[in-house]
Amino acid sequence: MNISQLSYSKHCILVHNNREYFINYRPIKNCIKILLSNPEILQHFIFKYENKKHQGEKSYAEQNSRNW
Repeated sequence: MNISQLSYSKHCILVHNNREYFINYRPIKNCIKILLSNPEILQHFIFKYENKKHQGEKSYAEQNSRNW
């Protein structure tokens, strides 16, 4: 993965008692581009919709149901 393309941006979010506080961040669009350019990660992506049915009915579930 080409980390050099993932540069940080810096933004002053607060000035308190003559001291500046900054946030450093990476634009999400650039991060996605880098991830999509990595063939090792790209091979695990699904780009075609798969219609999965259970006994003829669509099934839905809570996405955040795991105990981590």
